[in-house]
Amino acid sequence: MTSDLSDSVLALVQEAGERFVRPRFRALADAEMAEKSPGDWVTIADREAETFLESALRAVRPDLPVVGEEAVAADPSVLDVLYPGGSCWLVDPVDGTGNFVRGDPAYGMAVALVERGEAVASWIWQPEFGVAWQAEAGAGTFRNGERVRVGTTAAAISDLRGVFHTRFFPAEQHASMESRPVPYQRTPGSLNSACDYPALIEGSIDFICWGRILPWDHAPGSLLLAEAGGVSRRLDGTNYRADATGLGTLAATTHQAWELARSTWPFD
Repeated sequence: MTSDLSDSVLALVQEAGERFVRPRFRALADAEMAEKSPGDWVTIADREAETFLESALRAVRPDLPVVGEEAVAADPSVLDVLYPGGSCWLVDPVDGTGNFVRGDPAYGMAVALVERGEAVASWIWQPEFGVAWQAEAGAGTFRNGERVRVGTTAAAISDLRGVFHTRFFPAEQHASMESRPVPYQRTPGSLNSACDYPALIEGSIDFICWGRILPWDHAPGSLLLAEAGGVSRRLDGTNYRADATGLGTLAATTHQAWELARSTWPFD
């Protein structure tokens, strides 16, 4: 992908944000939002931005299907094109919709280009912060056009800041992890990947483990993190892939931080 094409995709994401998302921020009517399941929100902004991006991205690469979060919510078979080793666009029109509904600016918009099961380019736009993230496999990660790298991480587990989000793990694992004291500094993050992967790169958090590994949540940020020198792996140590299935992925600023955090997960 050329830099001009990458910038064109970013411009589409930003256009979707300005036209369909930001005008609804802190201005949603009750009829414009609903819970798909307890705590899992969707709004008119999600739906309109996804519709716009689906059409726009098909024009960029007519050979590729577009897999959007809300399209999959309506018809789970839309996701079948990704498994195994599929190629597509992934779209999360508003990541952190719960924050968006509450008027919290910590939300984002995310897109990834997936080839043969792996993200090869990705974009995250944080509309309320005016921060754009771009990455391409083998070409690095850029924040508002400036190349960025992760920093160093403290060598001691007691100095690490991070969290295991265990809500979607089996009940016994969730209960065990929630009840035990942790040796690190528990830092919950923003509760959405479009802000938390960038936070890893910027250094405000050292690791995060998520239970669910929905591809639109993790493919964009995992590539950003990896191209900035960070680590995104499954709990079994294999690298994260967009076509991964099952539970659990652990992202960290460095290999050392990943190993330290993984050592606190007591289940095989």
